[in-house]
Amino acid sequence: MNQFLTVEAAAELLQVHTRTVRRYIKEGRLKAAKSGGQWRIILQDLMDFMGIHDPAELANRTVSNPEETTYDHIENTKIRVSAVVEVDVSSREEALRLSSTVTAAMISRERDSEARCDYQFMEETGMARFLIWGSPRFVSAMVYAFDALF
Repeated sequence: MNQFLTVEAAAELLQVHTRTVRRYIKEGRLKAAKSGGQWRIILQDLMDFMGIHDPAELANRTVSNPEETTYDHIENTKIRVSAVVEVDVSSREEALRLSSTVTAAMISRERDSEARCDYQFMEETGMARFLIWGSPRFVSAMVYAFDALF
């Protein structure tokens, strides 16, 4: 099943402005289709555009120049959101590896010191549970990273 992204989500993953993503679409460099009057981009098409073959690379990307990414419109707001992500894992070791990947992704993405990700392994059900809390853009990016990983 295809994962569809908004222009805003694609811009976050590309670490560019939304106008840049729309220009890529207009120029035919990035595949996209309109749905309900809004552009939608298939995650695999975005990964092809980025030259990424493994979805795990999305979670481990870092900003080459952190000053190029501005979060002013988010830092000025008092909105914080949370999401719970549960992942089936085969062992405690796999859960710990996943937790390390999520922590690295979180550190590379969020400049907001209030962002947080709590982790819990539930041995009886074989689930790793993550509670992600922070700005709307950060939580959205982290949920997309989880989806890309699985």
